[in-house]
Amino acid sequence: MSSLFGKDLPPTLIPSDIIDKYLSVIEQDKSDNRFHLHGFHEWLNVMSQFRSDEALASAERFAFFVRDTKYQLYDLGDIFQLMTRLFREAEEREESDKRAMLHRVIALQDAFLAAGVNGLQDWLRDAERP
Repeated sequence: MSSLFGKDLPPTLIPSDIIDKYLSVIEQDKSDNRFHLHGFHEWLNVMSQFRSDEALASAERFAFFVRDTKYQLYDLGDIFQLMTRLFREAEEREESDKRAMLHRVIALQDAFLAAGVNGLQDWLRDAERP
């Protein structure tokens, strides 16, 4: 499964319910071997360019995975780009979906903050600057 998270363009579409099941299996793995997620946050970032709804649903599940497993994210550039893209998409849809996506992206941001993703507060501060 982890081989599907390569940098193919467009990325391999994996439905969010499959991502949920996949992360559930990894959560139950007591070997502390997290190699299964190699390329996952890069895949999320690329997916957000093509299928923002699927990327958002998968990112929401991933944020809870990070929180529950204390999984450490090391290359945060992809997460920051993902969040930036999702915020832009949410702003574009703001009127048509009555801010539904925007509320979900803000909740995702809060979930990553609660999970202790280092550097996210700095990214938020920098995003506020004009």
